[in-house]
Amino acid sequence: MDNQPILQKESQLFAKMPKAFKKITYKGLSSDAKLLYTWGLDRLQLSKLNEWYDYTHQQEFIFYSVDQVMEDLGCASQKAVKIRKELEAWGLWEMIDQGKNKPTKIFVKEIIPSQLSANKGLRFNTKPKKEVKI
Repeated sequence: MDNQPILQKESQLFAKMPKAFKKITYKGLSSDAKLLYTWGLDRLQLSKLNEWYDYTHQQEFIFYSVDQVMEDLGCASQKAVKIRKELEAWGLWEMIDQGKNKPTKIFVKEIIPSQLSANKGLRFNTKPKKEVKI
């Protein structure tokens, strides 16, 4: 038997990918986009801890620069931009440019099954993340 320690579940860092991506609804979404969305959800947890909340959009946001996407996916700038735009086109996140020398705010949309329909299969909507603080 090998003397190397067995990896404990608690010592590993995981990001959960939504099971909804297995549905036909997301068949055309690239694997890289699915992975980036998953990492965006993971970053959203940190944003919640840091209370990065936009009252105009009534939800938390993340920062995920093109450079960070390039590093995480090991890709060139052109592909990183394409994947970010793909997620926006699919309605999985919304990017808001804040202007010169300011990072783009990204609002990660939550995928929730709304209902089963005989003709359309499983549909997904987005919902607000949080109530407005006063």
